[in-house]
Amino acid sequence: PRLNVSLADTNREGGAFSLLRDEGGTNQWGVAQRLVSGLAAQTLEFGWSASMQGDLLAVGAPAMQVGTAVLAGVTFVYEWTGGTNGWTEISRLNRFTDNERRFGYAVAVRSGRLLIGAPHNSGPQNIGASYLFRRNPLITTNWILVEKLNRPAGSPAGLYGSAVGLHEDTGLVGAPSDLVEFSNRGYAFFYRFKQNNPPVLATPIPDQLADLGLPFSFALPGATFTDPDLGDTLTLTGWFPAGSNGLAFVSGSVTGTPETAGLTPVAVQATDLSGAATGQT
Repeated sequence: PRLNVSLADTNREGGAFSLLRDEGGTNQWGVAQRLVSGLAAQTLEFGWSASMQGDLLAVGAPAMQVGTAVLAGVTFVYEWTGGTNGWTEISRLNRFTDNERRFGYAVAVRSGRLLIGAPHNSGPQNIGASYLFRRNPLITTNWILVEKLNRPAGSPAGLYGSAVGLHEDTGLVGAPSDLVEFSNRGYAFFYRFKQNNPPVLATPIPDQLADLGLPFSFALPGATFTDPDLGDTLTLTGWFPAGSNGLAFVSGSVTGTPETAGLTPVAVQATDLSGAATGQT
């Protein structure tokens, strides 16, 4: 984060380095790409924090000013596109309208979730907060704020959000300060994330043509429905609101032999483990 990108000043704009094995030699780690903020003249401490999983990378710039909010902080999200593009920026997140500051001091990305710490405040005491985002399943460049996490009521913990971690549906937030005793005692808070978001119709099912009197079969594509909640299992059901016309819905497929000409509506529904459902007819 101390990299001085703009030679016109002495600011610590910062940078992040992507290393690949065998880059520049066998069994060696070499720099494949250097990432800097597209707002280099405005960014401070880019690369203070970083977290990567699969094709997603989050990089924090906690000293960045947003609007008139000094030290508001910004978190940059990248997606791995491969080839000559490497990591490509897809989103910038901030919470400059809140009282918390240094958003992006700690970041953790995992399975479509992003946990971001902002351990400072605009006021006299640095209580801090953390923010849980989830990736939009339909517009994957967008991140939706799920919840703002605060220290538990009555807790003296300070600098809450100095460290964050994610693993599957479990979150961890570190707070290394005690604002009452002013000691070196710190705290760690564990969370279980279960938002019970309903399934999403990701790819609408197109109308299908069948020949009268001939066997017909159509299997719903696996990407028809998706669920934002990690580990949720979807159960597919189907029925015929105006009569089956010789067809049946079995194991995610419409099969049978049409008996009469005309339209045969088919209703399909995906239900998650908590009973939330989404469907299409």
